[in-house]
Amino acid sequence: MNTEWLGWKEDVTITVDLGSVQDISHIGIGALNETYSWIHAPKAIEFMVSTDGENYTSVGMAIPTMREIPVIPADPIKRKTSIMARVQGRNVFAVEKSTQARYVRLNVLHSGLIPAGDPGTGNPAWMFLDEIEVR
Repeated sequence: MNTEWLGWKEDVTITVDLGSVQDISHIGIGALNETYSWIHAPKAIEFMVSTDGENYTSVGMAIPTMREIPVIPADPIKRKTSIMARVQGRNVFAVEKSTQARYVRLNVLHSGLIPAGDPGTGNPAWMFLDEIEVR
C-alpha cells in the first residue's frame, strides 16, 4: 500500500486482465474518505469476473459502512452534548468468493453531490481509489 490515489467525480469502471484464467478468492480496493477535503467514499462497488472478457458475472457488492464515533467538545459548558463524526481515512471494499477468472471488473458508484453540513456542500464529491488486490 502506498499514498498515491486516482481521483474521479463520476462513476468509474475498472477492468483488470490477469493474463490467464486463474483461481481467485478475494477482490478488493481501497477508497479514501476525507470529507473535510471534499473526498467521499464510493456509494457502492460491484465486483464482477469473466473468463472471456465479454460475459461478466457479479460475485458481490460492497457498500460502505462508514463508522461514526462520538466527538465531545473540549469546552466544559458544551460537554453535555456530543455529535457523531464519520471516521476519516482509507477504507477497504472487498468480496471473498472462490471462482475462476481472467478478467476482474469493478463498477464503482460515485457518491454524488456533497451533503449538507460537509465542506463543499452541493458540489460534486471527489472519489479517490488506490490499489486493487486480487488473490
